[in-house]
Amino acid sequence: MPGLVSRLTVGRGLFLLMNIVEFFGLLKILDSFSLRVLVKHEGVSLMLNFCVRSLGTVLLISGATVMAGTSAEQKKVEVLTLLKATRSWDGGRYLKYPEGQPEVSILRYKVAPNTELPWHSHPVINAAYVISGHITVTRKKDGKAIVIGPGDVLPEMVGTLHRGQTGDETVDLIVFYAGTPSLPLVVKPGA
Repeated sequence: MPGLVSRLTVGRGLFLLMNIVEFFGLLKILDSFSLRVLVKHEGVSLMLNFCVRSLGTVLLISGATVMAGTSAEQKKVEVLTLLKATRSWDGGRYLKYPEGQPEVSILRYKVAPNTELPWHSHPVINAAYVISGHITVTRKKDGKAIVIGPGDVLPEMVGTLHRGQTGDETVDLIVFYAGTPSLPLVVKPGA
């Protein structure tokens, strides 16, 4: 069995990981992320956990662990990491959480078609998950933009003016904020 685990970890696991990273273009968006790959071979299921960090176009795998178990055990709970990031989508590094009593806020936004949201910033770390529709998020200082759609997760910028703009469809998204009771979630210039 050790030879099988070694071949799967280095061979199939790494090959699959490289294809997934290339397909989704994660190196262009995220500084680091985790990936879990389920490999089944001759009735044995192996769960490979990868912690991946990208530096430019270089991919570093800092660790891979293997867990063997029956398929009945694995069907009870399925966990998929949607986002694990130390930087916002534009490359800005998250510095720290705010001081004081932590407060988690989760808001669901429904943005009408052809809507341009006002310029705003967030004083706290937050991330958006798109349920449906597409929205273009643009950074004000240089026009850098990203389009996100259904199933996408976006680590938002902190303290940087930006806005969202929808196309011909309603956008339904959930935003998770890690703040404090005394801080606003959204700050508009001049308000």
